[in-house]
Amino acid sequence: MEHSKWLAWWRDRGASYFTDKIWKFSRPDLIDRLKIGPTTSILELGYGYGREIEQFCRLSSRVAGLDLSESTRTEALRLLEKRGRANPMPSLGVYTGRKIPYPDNFFGVVYSCYVIQHLSRRHAMDLMRESLRVVNLEGHILFEFFGDPDFHDDNGGDAFSGDPDFGGMFNNAYRPSEIQTAIEAIGGVLDWLEPWPINNSVTNWWACFGK
Repeated sequence: MEHSKWLAWWRDRGASYFTDKIWKFSRPDLIDRLKIGPTTSILELGYGYGREIEQFCRLSSRVAGLDLSESTRTEALRLLEKRGRANPMPSLGVYTGRKIPYPDNFFGVVYSCYVIQHLSRRHAMDLMRESLRVVNLEGHILFEFFGDPDFHDDNGGDAFSGDPDFGGMFNNAYRPSEIQTAIEAIGGVLDWLEPWPINNSVTNWWACFGK
């Protein structure tokens, strides 16, 4: 799937992709391990309707987010304002999913959940490399990786849900060894890797890494 088609697929769905809206961290126990303070600069990649970025705003006054479409940004701001719990409001932006529009060493935490699996493997490496660029020397990157073996390509190719020519998305699964290898390949250092059992056959993985 070309990047332009992938981007258009997500932009067409925008904020309507998530219908079951909950408001909490996926793994609050892992967020606690990041030791976020009231002035920690935080970036969430793929903030969606604002589910987790609202929680970050309760921990810090310096929260930013990036997502793919203006409709997503508009809907997230509407919902955050309606709930009235993000104070101050996060700085939400729109990007192409490739280049993170912030300078080197800018953030103390870079976070992403349910995002990497929906990128091509090559694109995922690019985004991990960009995340490493913008996190500071003492900072942490916390990414969630999909682990369903039915969506793993032993030859290192990309897995899809749907038809790549007529609508669909990447759904790439990763093994722990692949996650560690990818982090080392971009010059990062893996701090820890935690399993996240989804059901009897699927375990996702949370990787915390930095410089």
